[in-house]
Amino acid sequence: MKNHSRRGQALLDYSIMAGVVMVIALVALGLFGYLPQVGLDYQTRQSSTYWADQARPITVDAVYYPPTGRLFIALQTQVDERIQMTKFTLNNTNLAFYAYDPNQADKQGATLCGGQTTCRNVTCSCSVQLSPRAVVRIVSEPVSDIVPCGGAKQSVRRSLQLTYALTADTATNLTESGPLDLNIVCPTS
Repeated sequence: MKNHSRRGQALLDYSIMAGVVMVIALVALGLFGYLPQVGLDYQTRQSSTYWADQARPITVDAVYYPPTGRLFIALQTQVDERIQMTKFTLNNTNLAFYAYDPNQADKQGATLCGGQTTCRNVTCSCSVQLSPRAVVRIVSEPVSDIVPCGGAKQSVRRSLQLTYALTADTATNLTESGPLDLNIVCPTS
């Protein structure tokens, strides 16, 4: 009888150890992107956290608005200096942007890129003044070809580069592009 209980206990111990090892392996695979959904959720959280809280000197929050095909973007400086942003490049495409106007139906106000409605094929010089630690809202030109939101997608990640100058030294163009792509929220309804 004692032989059977030892074998039973050994089998139970083995099963528990194998289960723990499988759970650890699945978590590791998910974190490294081998299980698509778990990996995407982790990468999306990391991207959102970086661009909303850790990016320096400008944090960025972006939401795609399907009826107009435009991005609604909130920029905030994280330094105690004024910044003049001159270029917004998404997935290696320069974009024109507009002032956010809550009184307009499409929330799009005057262009901030010298009257240019697009900066894709023409070199544009845009101008957005960012006060220290203040939030400025802008609207992009249509980007439905760059940001394929639709269906059940909750978000899309795209590379982002901002070109700016510190007000104290306007002759120098500086760039910010993080180690993570910008997470763009896709509304589900």
